[in-house]
Amino acid sequence: MISASHDRTVKIWDRNTKKQVGVFVCSGPVLVLEVNPHCSSELECVDALCQLYFLSWRE
Repeated sequence: MISASHDRTVKIWDRNTKKQVGVFVCSGPVLVLEVNPHCSSELECVDALCQLYFLSWRE
């Protein structure tokens, strides 16, 4: 699972254990978060400062 927040974070969660397994910190509150439909380990997000982030992680 993935969450984005006004606290500037994008967090990755283990669905089974409900524990956080990763975190990205943006420069401003996260307003938009999208998962790449072709690769679920790649994300795009936009923060309140209009900065665009391309994020990825390894499982």
